[in-house]
Amino acid sequence: MRWRVIRVGAVVVLSLVVFVGLVSSVRAQETTYQQSDPKITYLGDWTTYADPGASGGSFVLTGEIGAAAVVSFTGTEVALIAKTGPTRGKAQVTLKDGSGAVVHEEIVDLYWPTYRQQHRVYEQTGLADAPHTLTITNLLEKNPASSHYRTTLDAVEILGTLTASSNRYEQDHGDLGYSGN
Repeated sequence: MRWRVIRVGAVVVLSLVVFVGLVSSVRAQETTYQQSDPKITYLGDWTTYADPGASGGSFVLTGEIGAAAVVSFTGTEVALIAKTGPTRGKAQVTLKDGSGAVVHEEIVDLYWPTYRQQHRVYEQTGLADAPHTLTITNLLEKNPASSHYRTTLDAVEILGTLTASSNRYEQDHGDLGYSGN
């Protein structure tokens, strides 16, 4: 924007010149973090399986009820990538903000009649650009067509940064579940 002064005899005219240009918007890209990243915390028994179809060549699986994966990040979007299939159950996905308040909670069904690689099973966008914690907990629930109660994690996509979990979990923590004797 610029002012232009024009003098016509004894009269001075001020005119405003506005430059209109093309504004381009570039969307930031999500970063994919593999399930093997040491910043992801696992509670319970999780096993890593090599799989050429998985993001990064492997994924983790648990059949332990109450086992959880904890992903801490600062950013505005998060997505979970998993291998779904006929032996998969349901998982509780809980997203909390930096104060520990629940932002979103959902039960995700990982069952699919055939195995599917790198399937986006959960996504949240439009989050405040602030710290968050995402907890994925294996449940004693499954689709009636599924043969097991298994949860997988292949990767996490974040528009932001994965951070190390600063949480220490005591045996009575609300994010932990127990089953059996």
